[in-house]
Amino acid sequence: MLLKAQSLELEHWRIINSSEIADADAKVSQPSYPTTGWYQATVPTTVLNALVKENVYPDPRIGLNNYLIPDVSDEFNARMDLAKYNYLKSGRNPWQDPYWYRTEITLPKSYKGKKVWLTLYGINYRADVWVNGRLVADKNDIVGMFRRFKLDITDYALPGANNCVAVKIYQVDHPGVPTPGTQLKVFGPVRGHSYDIFKDETLKISGGWDCAPVVRDRNMGIYQKVTIEATDEVVIENPFIVTTLPKQDTSLADVNIKLEVKNTSGKAIEGKVNALITLVNDVKFPTYTKHMEGYLKPIKITKKVSLGAGEKKAWNCNICFDNGLGKSKMKRKA
Repeated sequence: MLLKAQSLELEHWRIINSSEIADADAKVSQPSYPTTGWYQATVPTTVLNALVKENVYPDPRIGLNNYLIPDVSDEFNARMDLAKYNYLKSGRNPWQDPYWYRTEITLPKSYKGKKVWLTLYGINYRADVWVNGRLVADKNDIVGMFRRFKLDITDYALPGANNCVAVKIYQVDHPGVPTPGTQLKVFGPVRGHSYDIFKDETLKISGGWDCAPVVRDRNMGIYQKVTIEATDEVVIENPFIVTTLPKQDTSLADVNIKLEVKNTSGKAIEGKVNALITLVNDVKFPTYTKHMEGYLKPIKITKKVSLGAGEKKAWNCNICFDNGLGKSKMKRKA
């Protein structure tokens, strides 16, 4: 079976502190729900980063601007007199309540009859995920900064129509109190950090460090991309490639390819998994592109696979690539 994925990246969102919304979550996540007064956000982005771009807060990386932004810790705010910089008229701490991330998108008609997947490549820290007014997954399952979540939204998506995706992002469970969390002093004590944040599966340095200031919102938000894609009944997930050089040069390479093949249908399926190895000559960096010389004849690997209804299998292939004398040779390893 040929696997074809039609992928869309969701970049343009609007966000708002959930304490400013009185409507039920199911209503907020309906298409055409009014978002007047919400802030624009380009995902990936943390909440604080989005608010900085919307000129709500100054850039915390410049000068002492970080002391013009309140912290998630009320105790720290009282000590440093930061609560006065709270942008919420209600006076509630701006980082303790969840934030809504909300977007609308028209899905292609070609999605009809396909499996439709919503993938969150990185959130911090917990999330409720809604599609068209229906809860897909909640904060008990969507938790952890260094995890990827692929959700089946086939029953919720509307191909050829306007759709709403709304993600309610929660603060880390243990944001803690920066200790001492003050500006670094030459030959003085260490800047200190929050200890409680070590209890969570998140970026520990968000609570501050000797070499870095405290991140006021502890990096809560959607910090990696979000996609919607349509596939056939069989999907390939979690590809992982490890290359080792057994010699002290690049004449020989052992390549191990691992992935998972999943049958999402209710019937048994047989097919082939094809892998193609090619050489990348140009590597793009944020400010320049690095060109590297070399030539590699593309290597194609094919392996049969049989899957029962709803079955997932690990697919593993080891090859030894000999690049000696400028000629490409390959042999399958046991």
